Amino acid sequence: MGRLIILTGAPNAGKTTVAGLLKAQCARLAVIEVDDLRACIAWMPLAEAVPLNLINACDVANNFLAHGLDVLFVYPLSDADFTFIRPRFEPDQEILSVALWCAPDVNAESRGSRVLSGWERERIRWMHGEGMARPRFAQLVDTTDISAQAAADTVKRICALASAAE
Repeated sequence: MGRLIILTGAPNAGKTTVAGLLKAQCARLAVIEVDDLRACIAWMPLAEAVPLNLINACDVANNFLAHGLDVLFVYPLSDADFTFIRPRFEPDQEILSVALWCAPDVNAESRGSRVLSGWERERIRWMHGEGMARPRFAQLVDTTDISAQAAADTVKRICALASAAE
């Protein structure tokens, strides 16, 4: 059975960039960007779409896990979201959780090639204010002053991910 690795954090903390690096550098790793499932039901209000997206992502993850792959589940999960998804996996399923955290003032700035909208900046501030940027279920990796590659290397170490070359 593969391992489930949750990569969470506020928008603009580096989740997608780090996930892309891990996908390119790690062996037998399936990456599920939960936001990609949102595009299937873009017409649905966000509050309705989130639970459905999480359920669908869990179903896809379980399929990959059943085939012995490690799964990187990428989404800004709250503690309540984690409680919602946990029963959707086998009780003995190994779950490793890492939260990419970035200082709020830096997190709300455009970083790299990403230009943040006003809505995204407000969501980042809200997530920090609500504690979602530092979920209790995850080990933190501070991305404020490190490169995406350094963050990916830290996640690889924490989760003992094998390099594709190994």
